[in-house]
Amino acid sequence: MAIGDKSSSVRNWIDRFVSSVIIKAHGAVTELVIYSSLLPEIISWAV
Repeated sequence: MAIGDKSSSVRNWIDRFVSSVIIKAHGAVTELVIYSSLLPEIISWAV
């Protein structure tokens, strides 16, 4: 295995890791927006 192959595989792994983190963060932000928009309804329903 050449050094260039190893560095490119590491770069691919980092790219995959970063993109998965971005996707998870985007999903969390989307859920947060949904929950914050539903929160007043939930509170008024609970009260």
